[in-house]
Amino acid sequence: MPCQDITESLIIELDTDSRVVDYCLEKMSCGGAVGYGPLLIPWLCGRKVEDILTVAVNDVMQQIDASNDLNAFLITKHLIALQSGLAAMLGRKPSGNKDACQIVSIESGPNGTKVQAKLKVDLLVQEIEACQSCC
Repeated sequence: MPCQDITESLIIELDTDSRVVDYCLEKMSCGGAVGYGPLLIPWLCGRKVEDILTVAVNDVMQQIDASNDLNAFLITKHLIALQSGLAAMLGRKPSGNKDACQIVSIESGPNGTKVQAKLKVDLLVQEIEACQSCC
């Protein structure tokens, strides 16, 4: 029987100035992670959370290779996932077990903050579909 788990794991690392240092978005499949890699790191590394929350998908696609439909979809998915996770972290979006993004943990330390979240792919896809004109 195929795995019915349609959640993804999102980990975002921020420095002490609320700038993104790294992130990871992985599909959880029957307990194992299937990763895409940090597709947006060349664009977003060092950007402040507020900048990421307000950027439009088109702006990112102009700076990262969106030469085919798959790349355009993945860029859109990664950006919406990051925006959802950051908005939930800041309390600007709901973060319960029925929401698109559920915060699992937030750890703060001397080097910054690490946010772990679960994303419901079916709800995230609704946001991606609503953004069709973004691409």
